[in-house]
Amino acid sequence: MQPAFLLGAINMSPYEINQVYLPIAAKGHWQESHAINQIIASDGEVIWQHDSYQEQILSAQASYLLNYTLNGVTKEGSAKSLSWRLPNAIIAGKTGTSNDQRDSWFIGYDDRYLVTTWLGKDNNQETRFTGSSGALVLFSDYMNQQGVENLTLNAPNAIEDVWFNNETGKAFISRCADSTIFPANTLYLKSRAKCTDKHEADKTWFDRWFGD
Repeated sequence: MQPAFLLGAINMSPYEINQVYLPIAAKGHWQESHAINQIIASDGEVIWQHDSYQEQILSAQASYLLNYTLNGVTKEGSAKSLSWRLPNAIIAGKTGTSNDQRDSWFIGYDDRYLVTTWLGKDNNQETRFTGSSGALVLFSDYMNQQGVENLTLNAPNAIEDVWFNNETGKAFISRCADSTIFPANTLYLKSRAKCTDKHEADKTWFDRWFGD
């Protein structure tokens, strides 16, 4: 998966995109997208039931950081309009727009629902919508009607707030000039520099967040 979680960069169906994001929304647990949970006979007998098997495919630390980042998108990123479209809601998501605005995407989720929203034309012509002006609006309308169950963001072990240099990604022991605080997986932080140290970090900020 690309770091930017690009939507619209490659040809995928809404079903395929939904499956990609499902483990992220499920806090690292893989599960298969499905439409039917059970088939029940008239006498109440369960004829068929979906296999709810789940597998942990992302670590607790990686899952938390992904959810933290995608929650940030809804507050300060391309989906920040959700801060007033869904006031006081804690959700996560990602917008996407293909070349020539042929596709408008928004993937959003709370603690209960993952919603994949796509706008496009059968003839593949321009929609005139970006992800934030088209699909995101439909998502917010749906969630306003459905109701939001706020996303829980509980930091697991080894996740700590760390100050990073804005230019080099160097991790600092404490707050320094030109630095920003982010949660980080300290299992991959081999060292932290003092503000006076001049050596370059041996890992980028992305490597420090998500590991090898």
